[in-house]
Amino acid sequence: MKPRKDETPEEFRARQRKRYANDPVYRERILEGLRKRRRQRYANDPEYRQTIVERERKRYARKRERQREI
Repeated sequence: MKPRKDETPEEFRARQRKRYANDPVYRERILEGLRKRRRQRYANDPEYRQTIVERERKRYARKRERQREI
């Protein structure tokens, strides 16, 4: 979809958000595509999967450290 003739980029983005934010079918279709690509990448690229796992471990380790301090 293109912007209307005298529409600013901000107005165009606001119109797009308004149109698609309330359409659960559209949202689910988009999210399903993202999930499918993520699953395929995990399945075919073990190195990528390992980097994700390491990143999450570090993230949750920091989170646990902060909780201990409190």
